Amino acid sequence: MSGRVGHRKRLICVNAANLRANHLYLTGHADFFPADCYGAATARGTAGKMLRLDVERLSEPVLTDIPTEAKSGKPRRFFRRRAWVREFFARHGIKPGDTISIERITAHRFRISPFEAKEQRDCPTTFTFKTEPEGKGPRVIELFAGCGGHYCGVGI
Repeated sequence: MSGRVGHRKRLICVNAANLRANHLYLTGHADFFPADCYGAATARGTAGKMLRLDVERLSEPVLTDIPTEAKSGKPRRFFRRRAWVREFFARHGIKPGDTISIERITAHRFRISPFEAKEQRDCPTTFTFKTEPEGKGPRVIELFAGCGGHYCGVGI
């Protein structure tokens, strides 16, 4: 497994259909899962090698494969076992537009959790700077001067 983020983690945006049908679309992510995890179109057929899904806030891991289309043999768009998805959505208050993270731990083990977008974090991203008292000019930091910046105590 490489060090690139796309090789370790994928993000899936939840839509209203996911909430109604209790599944996560895996469209466009077939390359993320090992080739041997894809099983027959129906549960009566040969299952693929099981994936272990460690789902945040669920007490037991989920063991599932990914079914294929009966006619084409292409991977379907969701995990075969999906009963856990309703509970996952409810425990996290997932709504349309939220993002889910699927992180690869090993070839057949994955961690599933809500993805916290940067703008939703508690840390501030906007800073307010105090103005200098009367008689003192602005202070300048040149950020393109290398690591740490270059301080210019210029008074105007």
